[in-house]
Amino acid sequence: MKITDLVRLITRVLSMCLIVLTACIIIPYEISIVVTGVYWIDVWRLLMIPILLGLVFWLMVIKTDWLIRLLKLDKGYDDDYITNHENNPRQWYDLAIIVIGCEILIRFFPEFIKLAITYGSDTSLTILDDVEHILKDNRIDMIISLIASIVGFLLLVFHYKISLYLVSKDDKNKKNAA
Repeated sequence: MKITDLVRLITRVLSMCLIVLTACIIIPYEISIVVTGVYWIDVWRLLMIPILLGLVFWLMVIKTDWLIRLLKLDKGYDDDYITNHENNPRQWYDLAIIVIGCEILIRFFPEFIKLAITYGSDTSLTILDDVEHILKDNRIDMIISLIASIVGFLLLVFHYKISLYLVSKDDKNKKNAA
C-alpha cells in the first residue's frame, strides 16, 4: 500500500465521521432552533450547513486525490510504500464504518430510550407554564437521538456497500490519475 493510499483512506474515514456526526447532531439542532423561533440568521445558518457539508463531502470523498496533491500530504516520507499483510482497503473502510456506526448507536440510542421512557413524566415536577417548553425540548431531543440511532444502524447494516462505493471511487481516481 502506498502512502497516498493510506492518506486517502484516512481522509475518507475522517470525512465520513464528520459528515455523519454533522448530519446527526448539528442539522437537527439547527432545525430545532428554527422551529422554536425563526430569526433570519438561524435560517441562513440552516441553509449554509448542508451547502458546507456537501462541499466537504465533495472535497474529501470525491476529490481526495486533488486535495492530497494540493496539501502535499503524501510528501516527506522515507519510503513510498507501507508494508503489511493485508493490502485490502475495503476491509479498512468496513472497520471504520462499523466503528463509526457503533459509536453513534452507543452515544444516541440509550438517550433515545431514556427520553422515550420519561416523555411526559416530567410534567408533574414543573410549573404549568414551563410544561409545554420542557415537553417541546424533550420531543426535539428525542427526535434527534432517534434520527442519529437510525443513521448508526444503517451504517452497520450497509457497511459493505458503503465500503465498496469508496473502493470504487479509489479505483476510479487511480485510473484517472494514470
